[in-house]
Amino acid sequence: MKLKEYLDTIEPPDLEPIEEGFKPAKEPSGPSNPRELPTNLVPWDGFEAKVRDLLTPHLNREYPEFDNMLSYASDVRGYNQPDSQPHIVALAQWAYEYPVCRILDIVFGIPCLFLHHRVSYEIGYPDHVFVRYKPAEQPLGCNDTFKHIPQKACLVAEYKTPWALDLPDDLAKAYNVNNGNNDDNIVKAIHQLYGYMSWNDVNVGILSTYTSTFCFQRDEDFRLRVSRKFKNSERGWDSVIPALIFVCHVAITEGYHSSSAATGDPRGTQVMSFDPQSEMLYEGTWDSGLKVPWKDMEIVLDRCLLYNYATVMTADLRHRDHQNKANKKFNKSVVCKIYDLTSPESAEWAQNELQMYIRLKPLQGKHIPILFAAGTYWGMLMILVLQHCGEAVPEKPPRGFWKQAREAVEALHSNGILHRDIDLQNFTIRNGDSKKEVRLIGLAESRALGKRAIAKRCHEDLEALEGLEKEIEKYDKDQDDG
Repeated sequence: MKLKEYLDTIEPPDLEPIEEGFKPAKEPSGPSNPRELPTNLVPWDGFEAKVRDLLTPHLNREYPEFDNMLSYASDVRGYNQPDSQPHIVALAQWAYEYPVCRILDIVFGIPCLFLHHRVSYEIGYPDHVFVRYKPAEQPLGCNDTFKHIPQKACLVAEYKTPWALDLPDDLAKAYNVNNGNNDDNIVKAIHQLYGYMSWNDVNVGILSTYTSTFCFQRDEDFRLRVSRKFKNSERGWDSVIPALIFVCHVAITEGYHSSSAATGDPRGTQVMSFDPQSEMLYEGTWDSGLKVPWKDMEIVLDRCLLYNYATVMTADLRHRDHQNKANKKFNKSVVCKIYDLTSPESAEWAQNELQMYIRLKPLQGKHIPILFAAGTYWGMLMILVLQHCGEAVPEKPPRGFWKQAREAVEALHSNGILHRDIDLQNFTIRNGDSKKEVRLIGLAESRALGKRAIAKRCHEDLEALEGLEKEIEKYDKDQDDG
């Protein structure tokens, strides 16, 4: 089958009418802060010509792989009556993302996938991320192979429902007229997408309601270019599929964008700071004789340690005027836990973890990390700045680990807190002055309980810890026997 013939078989279906009386759930669109966003959207000049330039040489070539693929119609059947945002994402996955990835793989030799954000070590909760992989290691379509393999996104995609976000034909005009109005749904949606692109060094993104799709690109002047609107009803050259093939190809071939707003930093350096117009959620220090000017501090992110319900990264703190020798005293290596406040679930975890650290202040530096500061960034992220407490616990914990781990868990119970998520990844370990020091982390799911309740339920944490120890001991024994 020729590429042109395969493209002609791709007909994204119209949405079926939703049952009468249906009341869609209110979709979250978190707070936004435009202080570092582009002043205006600008047209992505020559977009459609570039799409044609990319695909024209391949249109009439034969690709036998297309003959063996399931029919497009069967792939999308049953998805075109969505009643929620996750269903819109599922429909777009089959109607748009799957054929785009197949064409990129077969025609251009680029094995790739759109994946859930949790599979990628990214900041925030974009709906989908686009990644490239090595075919020898991760066969196309096998999502299970990605569960524990961190991927670097090169494109982010945000999906909204058409009943919650009406995207006009002239999106640039609608945005530019209302830019600065943080209650405007279009402004919030574009700020959210731009945030995900910026924080993760991505220079292309997609905003879609399935019925309407726009493609975006950040340029070297930190402007945001936008394509025209592509409708699901369009066919052939001017349809959404060729447009998405082009932007994914751009994402792969043009690499990552530098998102550092600070001068003198290497390309790709990500520098964050707390919102100047918002109050700090918590202010502390690492030295009793040092008052840290948190609103003048910069957080230079380094490497990702963990991604689950939040992104955990090592970072270096520095004063905004860090060239001044007098400000060297504010330099500090830390760990940052970054929550996406646009997700109600993530925002709830963030608030709970912050309150747990505040309540457990007597245990900070002894059994849990010290909380140095907490605040927001762009109004969309909450950042907890924490003491760097060493490294992840190895699969075979060192001597004395289990005793210290139990002491940390019991210390929480003594302060009326049930941890509720005992796992090896929720402990850290480092070399102390005389012994290895264990710290308990991951307090997002912890709960404060009364004396009677904690006495009844403390066994839950302890049994989880004991079960973990036995499981590891059994694994080690099996390995030795083998």
